[in-house]
Amino acid sequence: MLQRLATPADLPRGERVIVFSPHPDDDVISMGGMLQALFNNGNTVMVAYMTTGERGVSAADIERHQLFLQTLGLAYDDVSEMKIAIRWSEALSAIMVYGMLAENARQLRLPFYTLGGNAPLTDADVAIVYALLDEVQPHHIFVAADLQDPHGTHEQCFLAVQQAAARYAPPLTAWLYRGAWQEWGIDEADVFLPLRPADLEMKILAIKRHRGQMHAPPVAGNDPREFYERAHARNLETGQRLSATTGADVYAAEAFVVMDKTAFVTTPPNKETG
Repeated sequence: MLQRLATPADLPRGERVIVFSPHPDDDVISMGGMLQALFNNGNTVMVAYMTTGERGVSAADIERHQLFLQTLGLAYDDVSEMKIAIRWSEALSAIMVYGMLAENARQLRLPFYTLGGNAPLTDADVAIVYALLDEVQPHHIFVAADLQDPHGTHEQCFLAVQQAAARYAPPLTAWLYRGAWQEWGIDEADVFLPLRPADLEMKILAIKRHRGQMHAPPVAGNDPREFYERAHARNLETGQRLSATTGADVYAAEAFVVMDKTAFVTTPPNKETG
């Protein structure tokens, strides 16, 4: 078990990394500590926000932003684009907590989400993901595998990356993360990244940059906690379990399942809770 506890020195360094985030906040909720470590290690990190997340913007949040514009003598009537802009600006603000910039982020706007509801995944979705793989040529990809998302968006995004990776010729390593809806069990994960109190505080700060998602998640599901509360509790619990199992003093931790591309593209989506 001890060899599964990674330090920043054990993580990729000076390589190309894509973090696929189904919604504009899944990256910091589920792997904010890892995001910080990857960037600090001098990797070229691209966070790919796969959907706009506009359905998570409340009417009250729209009203607040419209009032702000009005105080400046401005007006903007395209509510849908305003919602997208709100989520995008929050995503950029969140990764800036780690010193990252707008150039480290990309909006993919996968069609299955923008068409309304969760439309069936099509080749258009997969082609967008493939184009990014081909452009960045990553050594590592991070993929959300917490598939208990009640709207099914995470599963659609998982399948889009999986199918794109199957078409992509070069080798890569896939890191599967969870956090927003469920967590890997101690016996499931391959790598644990311990978090110090300061690391966890920075992660919570980044999550809270998604201001519109605070004060009760505006989504279905049976977990009433806000996302920063879920992340805090799950990371502390993982740390406690690791401490009990290994004898090491682990304050908190994020968990990852790691596999090569061949294993990743043949792994069926798994919704079971760890």
